[in-house]
Amino acid sequence: MAMEQAVTVGVVRDFPQRPIVQCPSPEAKKLERFRGVAKNLVVNAMITLESMKRASEGAEYQENYHLLHHYLDYLKRFCEGRV
Repeated sequence: MAMEQAVTVGVVRDFPQRPIVQCPSPEAKKLERFRGVAKNLVVNAMITLESMKRASEGAEYQENYHLLHHYLDYLKRFCEGRV
C-alpha cells in the first residue's frame, strides 16, 4: 500500500494579467473586435452619464446615476481584461 503525501497549495498573488485568448484565430479576432466596440460604447455612455449628472439633481436620480455608473464601470473593466 502506497503512502500518500500531503500537498501544500499556496495562493498566487500579483500574477500578470494575460489576454483571454492567446491564439490569432478568426474567433479571437472577432472577440477582440467585440470587446473594442463594447468598450467604446461604455466610454461614450459614461461621458453622457456625466453630463446627465450635471443637468439634474434629486435623490432618486442620484441613486440611479451611481448604480448605472457602477455597472458601466464594471463592464468597461471587463472589456479591458482587468476583472
